[in-house]
Amino acid sequence: MPLAPPRYDRLPTAVISSELLRGVLRRCGPGVRSVGWPDGPAVRLAVLAPWSGGGLIAVGLTAAWVWGALREPGTPLHFSTPGARRPRPEPDGARRVHQYGIAEEDVVELASGRRATSPERTACDLLSFEPRFEAPLRVACRLLLSGAGRRRAARERILSGMPRYRRRALARWEAL
Repeated sequence: MPLAPPRYDRLPTAVISSELLRGVLRRCGPGVRSVGWPDGPAVRLAVLAPWSGGGLIAVGLTAAWVWGALREPGTPLHFSTPGARRPRPEPDGARRVHQYGIAEEDVVELASGRRATSPERTACDLLSFEPRFEAPLRVACRLLLSGAGRRRAARERILSGMPRYRRRALARWEAL
């Protein structure tokens, strides 16, 4: 198994600030990463570690950021509980925890031990659930569905998905 990127969120704030000034650390979404680790999905999931404890799965805009389809993970960060576990109430507004009941085949676990929805599932979630579907989200969905057969598989998933959001998701899929 590949090495997991180190977590810097446990360092004192003064140390993080000085390492940012020295150029050893870089901003990465809501956290920081070492310049020695290239920006990628495993590193981005490691950066989300302070918010994704308890086996939470990055979903929606946050998962799109993990896969490199968006520049920022959004505020608040979006996670889902594994299986159909009920989320606990959140004391602060830094993250929103949903209860989506995500199938295991729709979850990708990376070297950091953290998890996110697959690119295909992430695109389907954005097509279905996001209230606004402006240019950055259209581009993100195109990037997430750029793999071989992903676009066709996403359409099939939408057709077999929840009827409540099917019409909106299909219209958005057609506009891609």
